[in-house]
Amino acid sequence: MKGRLPATAREEETPKGRGRLREEVRHETEEHPHRIRVEHEFHGMRLDRFLHVRLPWHSRTRIQKLIEAGKVLDGTGTPIKAAKRVSKGMTIVLLRPKPKEEDLPEIRLDPLFEDSWLLAIDKPPNLAVHPNARALHHTVVSILKKRYDVPIDLVHRLDRETSGVLLLTKDKGVNARLKEDFAARRIEKRYLAITRGELRIGMTIDLPMGPGNFKIRVKQGVYEDAPLAAVTKISVKERFPGYTLVEAIPKTGRQHQIRVHLDAVGHPIVGDKIYGVEEELFLRYIEGGIEEVREELEMERHALHAHTLAFEHPILRKRIEITAPLPPDMKHFLDKLRGKGRNTLRKKNGFGQNFDN
Repeated sequence: MKGRLPATAREEETPKGRGRLREEVRHETEEHPHRIRVEHEFHGMRLDRFLHVRLPWHSRTRIQKLIEAGKVLDGTGTPIKAAKRVSKGMTIVLLRPKPKEEDLPEIRLDPLFEDSWLLAIDKPPNLAVHPNARALHHTVVSILKKRYDVPIDLVHRLDRETSGVLLLTKDKGVNARLKEDFAARRIEKRYLAITRGELRIGMTIDLPMGPGNFKIRVKQGVYEDAPLAAVTKISVKERFPGYTLVEAIPKTGRQHQIRVHLDAVGHPIVGDKIYGVEEELFLRYIEGGIEEVREELEMERHALHAHTLAFEHPILRKRIEITAPLPPDMKHFLDKLRGKGRNTLRKKNGFGQNFDN
């Protein structure tokens, strides 16, 4: 599709529906709009320069080709020239290919616990929990709604790459009560992570965090005057040359909290594409895929696993504890570490310090 947006998509630019794309539009077209709002600091910048700054994983040549192909539109669906100056509050629309999901294999979602009100599954890595621009059908919620004739809904979320216990409900009232328990920190979550570097002892990381001036828009950071209080308890489970298996218990529920905190104390999670590596690595991953950065990351996804969830059943009023076994990719990585001698494991990226000496 080239040129103007279909009428059904243009309707979404009215004030009432701004920024949202109806499900039927995604299904009817082979491309879907990705919207970028122009902030005040970009006011007056040329369109091609603006896109290069906001989408640094795209080369200037790639951006120019998108513009010339009529894939860059204004909020009314009209193609824009490269030399046009963008203005504060303006919406830029990029037409991107619709995700191809039909070739993906059937996904197993093994129940860890189930009764009339609750469903806990063992979420595999690299699976989104709810529909988004990258995945419409191959998500936890989409798959389960096809299997159940009751209102399946998430109680909490896990990052796409994170594996482990994910709790859902079959009743709206139960869902609301459990979300209140999460907000009040009455639900205990325990994670396992493989980190770089040899962590000598456990610790409680009490460092405020929040969004910052990063090239990666979803990235969070620890810095002075960060707005969000965040506390994570870390304990050492097993130590290897250059790596540590840790248990992490978040006392607060901030986005990327465990990943941010472990990176902040010098022990980023193995396979993390955002924390503990140069931002350019993530941008290369976006542009070239996992093959571009596989050797540097060592794992195809970050080695973080939601191991245990414990809470009081909202109806039965008894303690429920649900545990998900370590997934094969993390088990395999640990097995390799256990099979290597202290003098044979390579020390990578400066994280191989032995704190026992």
